[in-house]
Amino acid sequence: MAYFSITSAVFFIYHQGAFLYYDATPTLGFMIAGLTAMLITLLYLFIIWHQSEKHIDRPTVEGYIRSIPGRKNS
Repeated sequence: MAYFSITSAVFFIYHQGAFLYYDATPTLGFMIAGLTAMLITLLYLFIIWHQSEKHIDRPTVEGYIRSIPGRKNS
């Protein structure tokens, strides 16, 4: 998430700077398309992460609640 947030921010800042420097609108469409692609990718990653986390039974995970046999607790 941090990677996509930073990448999106840098992408946006670069294209805003290019838009102001060159005083042209062609970069606006590219910026909007790029940010849309990044946001869709981020949403897709969240959906996959949510689906994979559904199948973990956290209260019975060995070592999470009960100690693992043969290991000392510190």
